[in-house]
Parts: sequence; C-alpha cells; structure tokens
Amino acid sequence: MTKFSKGITVLVDIFRSSVEFFKQYGSNMAKIKVKQLEIGMTITADVCDPNGRFLLGKGCVLEEKHLKALHAWGVINVEINGDEMPDDSLITDLSPEVYNALEEQVSSRFIHNDMSHPFIKELSNESIRFFAERLKE
Repeated sequence: MTKFSKGITVLVDIFRSSVEFFKQYGSNMAKIKVKQLEIGMTITADVCDPNGRFLLGKGCVLEEKHLKALHAWGVINVEINGDEMPDDSLITDLSPEVYNALEEQVSSRFIHNDMSHPFIKELSNESIRFFAERLKE
C-alpha cells in the first residue's frame, strides 16, 4: 500500500467518524489531537485509552498531569468545545505555494461534492491539515 493509499484510507476513516460525531454531538464540539491540547481546555466527552480504560471524564479542565497521562496511555484524539480550538499554526506555517498545491490536490478529490456544504468544507480542510502534517514529518 502506498503512502497516498494510506492517506486516502485515513481520510475515509475521518469522514466516517466525523459523520457519526456530528450526528451525535452537533457542530459546537470538536475532536482534537492530543498533541494540540492546551492546559485549561475542557473535555466534552469521556476519554478512554485504546483498550477502553476510562481516563478522564466529561467536563474535566485539562492540567499538565492530564496531558502527560493522555500521551502515556496512547490516546490520539479527545473531544473539546469547538470554541476552544487552537489556531491552526500548521497551516499558517506553510508557504502560500505549498498551501495552494495541497489545496489543489485535495480539491481534485472533492470535485463531485458540494464544497459550500459545511461538513464537506471541513472535511476538505481536515484533509489539507492531514497532508500538511505529513509534509512536516
């Protein structure tokens, strides 16, 4: 499987989980990677490790010890209030040329979708962030 195929597989997984997430919680909640969490953010859903062990409860205000525990237990994403989302420095650090190339590549994958739909637009933006993250690695 090529890197590109793996990327598409990940995007499909993101799409499926996002559909379920929006059905269940609405649009004011956001799933965020643990490495993007900041002290003081509020968890909006219980957090479990990959084996299902309960770690943090809904409403927990994050402290340094919580961030260390989430990393130690292998948690990848948590849900927070959408109003607490940090600025996307990964995207702003890209040169305009690189960003435009990524945007063009992702847009070609969404050619048959209504890009004015908020969900499709967010999925497209998440795809750009995904590929930008791969470029930084």
